[in-house]
Amino acid sequence: MSEDQDQSSKTEEPSPRKLEEARKKGQVVTSQEVKHWFALMGGLLAVIAFLPLSISGISQGLGTFLGNVHRVPTDPGALIDLLQSAVGDLLMFLVLPLAALIAAALAGGFIQHGFIVSAESLKPKLSKISPMSGAKRLFSLKSLMEFTKGLLKLAVVGAVATVVIWPEVNRVELFTGMAPEEILHEVWEMAAILM
Repeated sequence: MSEDQDQSSKTEEPSPRKLEEARKKGQVVTSQEVKHWFALMGGLLAVIAFLPLSISGISQGLGTFLGNVHRVPTDPGALIDLLQSAVGDLLMFLVLPLAALIAAALAGGFIQHGFIVSAESLKPKLSKISPMSGAKRLFSLKSLMEFTKGLLKLAVVGAVATVVIWPEVNRVELFTGMAPEEILHEVWEMAAILM
């Protein structure tokens, strides 16, 4: 090949050695859509599998709290303890659904290119902190296309969610006369419809 030929005009496939070196550096092709799909499916499975248990536990704790609201101490130290206890209880019931979401997102990457551990992409490089190269990366045609695709996906998902959930909006007015556990159950049903 001649010296003046452009790098982009090369049509040869990379050798297996080059591909393996790129893989060791963590430079693999990853589809964000596959990761997003796995995260959505993980969210659906988390809602179906763990949310009834979580809602039951949260509603019991909330019912106990609201039933004894007149006994809640009002001094700052006791309120901080109460808040810490409430947040701890809430996190206890949300750990499994959140773990399912994280596992699904990781599975999306694992399915595409297997398990890869590489510190190469974490190494500091001056080009990564340069304002000019960062601006070029942010305002490139590729970034604009990705931004446009993201907006279109958001619009489609929002439109579908609106069409699916709109018939259920009238049920929200009934929440004022319901017990807390009934409200949580209704919210769970609406979330399941949305998923």
